[in-house]
Amino acid sequence: MSRAKRPESKGKVLFIEASREYREGSNQNYLRDQDVAKIAEAFRAFRNVERYARVVVAEEIEGNDWNLNIGRYVETATPGERLDVANAIAKLRDVERARFEAETRMNQHLKELGYGA
Repeated sequence: MSRAKRPESKGKVLFIEASREYREGSNQNYLRDQDVAKIAEAFRAFRNVERYARVVVAEEIEGNDWNLNIGRYVETATPGERLDVANAIAKLRDVERARFEAETRMNQHLKELGYGA
């Protein structure tokens, strides 16, 4: 097999984030056959795979001061759920009101029992 890059790959780097592709061992972790196959397939395809692989042009790497940290180029985090702030605040106010009412009842009971001022 030739080590020369395909013309469409020249000036580009494929980053593969395969840090979760392993099986834990007693003394060290190891790649299973399916892990190696997945990495090899991503390499052969030389294309973007969401949260796994990304083709990056050399200009972008240069713009990042030649930093080759995989996490800079392959985002692995899943997008978080959007929070409805107004709804969350309304729920918080309801819980605070319920807590205040429960505390008021508790203090009344304690006072009736002679424990309050």
